[in-house]
Order: sequence, then C-alpha cells, then structure tokens
Amino acid sequence: MKPYFSILKFRILPFLLFILPSIIKSQPVTLEQCHEWSRKNYPLIKNQEHIKLSTKYLNINANRAYFPQINVNGQGAYQSEVTQFPALSPNITIPTMSKDQYKLQGELIQTIFDGGFRTSQINMLKSHERMQLKQIEISMHSVRHQVMDLYFAILMLEAQLKQQVIHKQNLQNTLDKSIVALASGTTYKSSVNELKAEMINADMLEFETRNNKQAAIEMLNQLTGQTFVATTKFEEPVSQVTANLINNRPELKMLDLQKQNIVIQKTGSIRFIAYCQRFCNGWLWTAYTQYAF
Repeated sequence: MKPYFSILKFRILPFLLFILPSIIKSQPVTLEQCHEWSRKNYPLIKNQEHIKLSTKYLNINANRAYFPQINVNGQGAYQSEVTQFPALSPNITIPTMSKDQYKLQGELIQTIFDGGFRTSQINMLKSHERMQLKQIEISMHSVRHQVMDLYFAILMLEAQLKQQVIHKQNLQNTLDKSIVALASGTTYKSSVNELKAEMINADMLEFETRNNKQAAIEMLNQLTGQTFVATTKFEEPVSQVTANLINNRPELKMLDLQKQNIVIQKTGSIRFIAYCQRFCNGWLWTAYTQYAF
C-alpha cells in the first residue's frame, strides 16, 4: 500500500501546485487590499526608513555638542641665525638659543550651558523629518485616489457589462420571435434587419466595455503590483472607507507642520544666546615650558 500512496501523492502534488494560483486569484479583492498593495509597491515608501535613519544620526551629532572637545596645534620653525650674547666673564655662561624651535598647544573645552541651542537644533531636525514623511504621505494620498478611481471604474464597467448581457438576451429573444413571425408573414423583413443591426451595436458596445475594463485592470496592476485578470472578483467597498479617505487629508496636517516649523526656525535663529563653557589650555616650547589654566 505504501508505494500506491507514494505514487498518488506524487501525482496530486503537481496538480495542487497548478491550481493553487487559480484559487488565489479567484478570491475576492477589496479596496482596502488594493490600497495596502499600492502602498507597499510605491517607490517613495522605502525612503521613509532612510529619512528616519538620517535624522537619527543627525540627532546623535547634535548631542555631541556637550562632549568635551580637545584641540591640539603644533608649530615648528627654523632660523638660519639666532641672537648670541658675548661672554661677560669666564664663570658665567649664557646659553645659545637653538635654531629650530617647536611649539605645541592643547586646549580642552567643555560646554555647560548653550542657551537651548542644541535643543532647538534637534527640534528643527525632527520638524524637518515630519515634513519629509508627510510629503511622502501626500504623494501616497494621490496614489490612493488613483487606486480608488480605477477600482470604482472597474465596478461600474462590470455593472454595465451585466446590463449589456441582459439587453443582448432580450434582443436575441425579440429577434428569434421576429424571424418566426417573418416566416409566418406577420412582420416585415426590415424589422428583422433593424433588430440584427441593434444586435451588432450591442456586440460592439460590449466589446468596447470589456476593453475599457481590461485597461483599468492593467492600470490597477501597475499601481498595486498585482496580476488581476478579467475574472477577478472586486467587492463593493463600504461607504465609511471612502469617507475616511476624504476626511483624512494629509495636506491639512502638512500646513500645521509648516506652521510649527516656522516657529521652531524663529526660535533657533536668535543671534544672542547665552553660552557657558569651561576650558583649559597649555603650551610647550623647546626653550622653556609654560602651562596656563
């Protein structure tokens, strides 16, 4: 029995792999799913993480203003001639200055109070980050509107196709009755020809509607990154979803962020800020050593 089950399993597995994509595609699609797919497929969404990381590193650099700063400078000089003093007596020797001289200077600075300058810089960085992220949301909002327009266009075209199918069935029934009536001599041939012309127009209208629906589906595929087909079932959305999309306008929030950014910039542009620092420095020459604190 085991070999039989192994062969059966080997035959069923490729069949399941073949029909699985069809089962997935046959599942109904909602407007919220399309919005989520379009968001993941939007190229600028990936920039959000880069913006956050950039602001994080800039904040770290701004916080380093309170770290002790050490500055070291060195100088070297060489003179071809130096001042020499004659010997005043045999017992007194005046040292001769060296022709090469070196100077080394060090300075240590520690900021104690910066008058809120560092905090203002950090607030400006955060405000700039929020504005950049909100600008991406504004661009994404226009994409959401495009997705919503295409989604409703597909639903409208599907409804038109259903009406056209019913209209063609009614025309076909009327045409069949007219052909029977023409054979029995109770109607005119011109009436039958008119019905045939209407059937041709109905076929052309249905063909045009199907092409428009396919074009809308392909555009929706471009925005969402999916592979919808003509047989994909699109569910009608809830009215609350569209109402939330209209009320939550990111442009309005962007205006509030711009106002806040102006206030932060005014606070950070004050020229006279009280600073409190402590420092010590020292220097060293080849001729003698001197420290000052």
